[in-house]
Amino acid sequence: ARLFLAVQRFLEAAATSQHPLVLVLDDLQWADAGSRELLPELALASSGQALLILGAYRDTEVRPGHPLAVLIAELERVGIPIQSLPVSSLSEDACAQMLAEAAGRTPQDTRPLAALMARKTGNTPLLIEHLIDHLYAQGLIHFEPSVGWTWEDAAVAAIDTAWNDAVATLCGPTLVGKTSWGGCGSTPQMRCRPAATTSGHCCGAD
Repeated sequence: ARLFLAVQRFLEAAATSQHPLVLVLDDLQWADAGSRELLPELALASSGQALLILGAYRDTEVRPGHPLAVLIAELERVGIPIQSLPVSSLSEDACAQMLAEAAGRTPQDTRPLAALMARKTGNTPLLIEHLIDHLYAQGLIHFEPSVGWTWEDAAVAAIDTAWNDAVATLCGPTLVGKTSWGGCGSTPQMRCRPAATTSGHCCGAD
């Protein structure tokens, strides 16, 4: 009760018409009972406030009867408006564009790399990010001062099977791929970063 009261007072102070607030709750499929009990209270308390609550979860892990599915049904039953926004995988063109923006190259340059992403990750943004990290760690993507970010298509295509093991560890048996890259020290860093969606991503260079 005290936790809810503290959160409620924070939202009343922070979510104003002059400064609307967006509250993002990720991985709700793993929320514990206490967190799930807090959600409807927050939703009801937010009525009339400048507050938007965004909840993200993996629908592959939320089946009928799952505590989160029960909670969503209950919120709808009491009249709390909920809008579902399923997020699909990236298209190959979108993946090529994302990689091009991160690498400072053209989409035409990154199209072979995007094709590999499609085969290894199903163009799931989280997995693309981790696969790029894996390729960077293996030295298959590297930065050359005179050229920028570069890679050999043939070497990348021959990526080792350790990648599939890493995917299974990260995401479980329902997903089959991964990616992201970055340098260290004085080397420029390039990373694929998540945008403000449940699983959409954009890229940027540091």
